[in-house]
Amino acid sequence: MARPKTYIIKLSDDERAALQKTIRSKKTCKTVLKRCQILLELDEEQGTGLTHAQIAHTYAVCPATITNIVPSYAKNGITDIIRYNISPIPVPLSVKWKDVPKHALSKWPAGLSRRIVDIILLRQELAAWESDRNEHTAYIEWQFTADNARTKLASLYPKFGVIVKNN
Repeated sequence: MARPKTYIIKLSDDERAALQKTIRSKKTCKTVLKRCQILLELDEEQGTGLTHAQIAHTYAVCPATITNIVPSYAKNGITDIIRYNISPIPVPLSVKWKDVPKHALSKWPAGLSRRIVDIILLRQELAAWESDRNEHTAYIEWQFTADNARTKLASLYPKFGVIVKNN
């Protein structure tokens, strides 16, 4: 016997129309598109009646995505479904990722496990980390050298032959 549903999704005509409009829009990103399609599938009145696992398989998403969409709709309606929100912490518009050096994004220092939103604070943290590494004469131990690459990746490089034309 199946467990009783905690949340029952019954979309109004206006909500259904808003979801379909979002699906038809060419500006809708894939994440929001799938959320809208999933919510339409879960509708008790006009949905397909598929299980969460079947819907997850149909739309190639993790089953956790389905279980996250349902309470989100129950709590806030379709506003959270239609709006694409990567993180609950907004990133200021002044932060441009091209201004952040590539080495700053590769590996964070051990003590730096928090999210830094401000570019000025990021630069200060990186400067402190860099000076600490320089004081302790930290060095990079290259595990994969050019000689190893030539040996191990030789099969990936094309082989060129010499073509001789006879006159």
